[in-house]
Amino acid sequence: MSSPSAMNELQLSSTTHLTHVIEYCNELGIQWEEIAEQCFLPVDIENNREWVRSDNLLQFVAILERRVNRNIGLDIGRRATSSFQTFFRQNLVGITSIEEALKTLLKIMPKMNNHLSIWLEQIEGEYWLCHRKSRNPSSPGYAQIEWYNIFLFCTFLRAFYGHTWSPRKIKVMSIYHADAAYKYFPRSNIDFECDFSAIKVDDLTTTEGIHRVTTSGDIKQGITKLVTSYATLPWFTIEWFAKIMCTTPRTLQRYLRSQNLSFKQLKEQTRKECAIDLITNTSMPIHDIAWRSGYNDLSNFNRAFKAWTGESPSSFRATSKDSKAILDSLRC
Repeated sequence: MSSPSAMNELQLSSTTHLTHVIEYCNELGIQWEEIAEQCFLPVDIENNREWVRSDNLLQFVAILERRVNRNIGLDIGRRATSSFQTFFRQNLVGITSIEEALKTLLKIMPKMNNHLSIWLEQIEGEYWLCHRKSRNPSSPGYAQIEWYNIFLFCTFLRAFYGHTWSPRKIKVMSIYHADAAYKYFPRSNIDFECDFSAIKVDDLTTTEGIHRVTTSGDIKQGITKLVTSYATLPWFTIEWFAKIMCTTPRTLQRYLRSQNLSFKQLKEQTRKECAIDLITNTSMPIHDIAWRSGYNDLSNFNRAFKAWTGESPSSFRATSKDSKAILDSLRC
């Protein structure tokens, strides 16, 4: 990406997916931190991270595929089943029909990435849950991510049908990992090199009211999400962010101005919201809050916080506690 303005979209993925890859690496004792940094991915994803560039995640998975395991996507998908199942079951409470369950899935998916098309289609009298990423299937790492997504959608359907359910038919765009795929899906008929990925859905009689979801990968929205995800890193600068965006700081600044965005304002607003939330809602020491908000130096944090609120962090915390005490007394 030499020029952001030349892009049609900025593809993002939830750090939930990155978490599953890292858990897999930790379980097998794989040293992943250096690879993550090489791919401009955060190594402290527990610290309020929400989004990463999908290109960076794909690169990370591709390197792990070469170095560690050709079946990494299948292995990670299987290991992530339990956490996904808990999440999906929570969203399916009270839902009794597969039609309503699929409508719920289509609402959930934009929260997990911004570049996946999902739809229901009737093919030769059978109904399929279809999805397609806006990426060439021959891209390094694509097959791994595709199989991971197949596991994700199967887990959703198992949360509805029951844990013993297995798809009778699967379509994938990639041509790799046939042996491993049949190992994990021994009862499924799998077609490779298809135009899209899909899972046959049981008991569905109509697609009426179940509308296709295509997330746009809007650049302005994507940049805003990335800035708010990374702004609390102490080293978060326009130079560092430009590397993530595969461009130069000057070109990135020019593009941000064309979109009426200010890197400094987005960064400061994110750090401010993080600091105020931690000061108001936790008993965390101020020096720890400074670090969590992106400041290695406490005095710099104190100056920034006073500029934001007109008060020092300790004074703001005391005022917040007094206000809460008054509200609590009024409720009694």
